[in-house]
Amino acid sequence: MRPIPGIFGAGAGLPVDMQRVKPVVLYEIIEAVAHPDHTVTITWSDGARGVVDFLPMIDRGGWFTPLRDPDYFVATMLLLPGGIGLTWPEEIDYSADGLRRDAFPDGLPAATSPP
Repeated sequence: MRPIPGIFGAGAGLPVDMQRVKPVVLYEIIEAVAHPDHTVTITWSDGARGVVDFLPMIDRGGWFTPLRDPDYFVATMLLLPGGIGLTWPEEIDYSADGLRRDAFPDGLPAATSPP
């Protein structure tokens, strides 16, 4: 293993092989469907399915403003490799675990709990 040059910064002094480690997520997204009302229906790897409303985030404006267009919101959403989250242009990224907390702020309801 060859060390990464540098003393400070991300990965400084770590072997190159450690730089390629897949991010750890508790629940990977296996399917995500964006809707024109600015919600996304998400299915996680354990079978749980929930809906996240992105409108409160879009209402912040700034980088989020283009997502106000329903067609753009739906057409540009992408599932990140390995199901680690969702992304839109302008590097608007949301982690799978964070979205799960948004979908189930009080935990999974009994009727939605995976088998």
